Parts: sequence; C-alpha cells; structure tokens
Amino acid sequence: MKKYLLPALLLLCLSALLGGCTGYSNGRSADVDGVHYRISDSGARAYAVCYYWDLDPDHTDIYIADKVEGAEVDRVGGYFGTGVPEPFLVYDDPAAGGRQAREAEAQTAQEIVFTVHLGKNIRDVILTAGGPSLGKADAQGEMRFYFPRLWFEADPENSSLRSENGALYRTRDNALIHNSDQVNPVPETAAPTASTD
Repeated sequence: MKKYLLPALLLLCLSALLGGCTGYSNGRSADVDGVHYRISDSGARAYAVCYYWDLDPDHTDIYIADKVEGAEVDRVGGYFGTGVPEPFLVYDDPAAGGRQAREAEAQTAQEIVFTVHLGKNIRDVILTAGGPSLGKADAQGEMRFYFPRLWFEADPENSSLRSENGALYRTRDNALIHNSDQVNPVPETAAPTASTD
C-alpha cells in the first residue's frame, strides 16, 4: 500500500498543476483593425483581448475577426496562463494622442457607445465591471473624456450567444452577460475553463 502512496500523491499534484492551464501561455498575439488578439499555444484558437480606439467619435464599430493568423477566434476576453482573467476592454490608442484618463482631471466628459460585432464562432465573452475612461486634449488644450459603453450585435448564426437591443445573452441558459443600458458591464461570474487545444 505504501509503495503506491508516493506515486499517487505525485500524480495528484501534477494534475492539480496542469488542470488550471488554459493553453494561452506563449505570449503570441496579433493586431487586426484595432483589436488585439491572444493566440493559443497550439495556434488553433484565439480570443480578443482589447480594442485600441483612435479617439475619433465616428469610429465606434468593433469587428471581431473570425480568424487571426489561422487561429479561430472563439472568445472575446479570456483566460491566460494558469487561469488569470483577461476581460475585454476598450483603451485609447497612444498612437492617436490619447492617454488613459482619470475622472478627477475631467474638464468635459461624455458617454460613448461602441458596437461590438460578434461572428458566429464566438462562444463566450468575458467582461469586467468598470474599465478605463478614455481621454484626449482638444485643440484648446481642454481634456475631453469618454466613458465607453458596449452594445453587442451577435451574428444570427451564432449558436452560443444572442443579442437583443445591445444586451448579450448566453443561448443555453438565457443568462445575461452584458446589459447594454449600463456604462459598465455586468460582472462575469463563470470560472475559467481549461483549454481543449
């Protein structure tokens, strides 16, 4: 009996360590149309990490690609390493002269709605309550801040998610993932799942 105890304990420890791996640990990524994607270790799957907004109020449509570098994009937001959450966020693009804003510095502030277009392959969306405000100085040097609100449009062929009036629901249980009436999304409560790559 004792000779099986040590191998059993080692096997138990090894499965506990590997059980939390997500398949996203290599740091491979890609940028397409302002959206930053993380690509799985196997190169088969990817998820959208964030959108870098160019600070143009007319550029508020976010299109999530079906594939990047041959990897199928199946999530918006995700988990990397041993299960560290990486929710989808909108950031101001430093190349466009933006900087992450603090509300205390705001001289002019307004809400801005981003429409996130989801393809038929997206099976999950990971969001967080809150997120950065976006800011830039106008021609007179006054800081203008934007508070992003996400509006979702899911492809009608998507079997995992559906959208209604900008709100996003999981199809299998009709659970609300995001309420479009709120500036900040409803917190995601699902635990990370291990990769099937």
